[in-house]
Amino acid sequence: MTQPDPHLWLESLTSPEAAQWVAAQNARTQSLLDSDARFAPLRDDILAHLRDTRQIPFFAEHGPWLYNFHQDEAHPRGIYRRTTLAAYRA
Repeated sequence: MTQPDPHLWLESLTSPEAAQWVAAQNARTQSLLDSDARFAPLRDDILAHLRDTRQIPFFAEHGPWLYNFHQDEAHPRGIYRRTTLAAYRA
């Protein structure tokens, strides 16, 4: 016999109760982070790396194709690119 999930109510995206609970948890977490002197410099360092426009080309090989996920200002959500090894080397 399976037990009902006591947290199932949190899965509703339109529930005011779930949204209120999430907001309270976010506020609690933000308060803890703001009180830690290590957080702001670490956050700023991570954001600087994430916003760095230099990119290391990384690809995954599947059969004859190379796939690469790429983000830049023109594609902030990213694009998934596909090419051949010969084109990649060029």
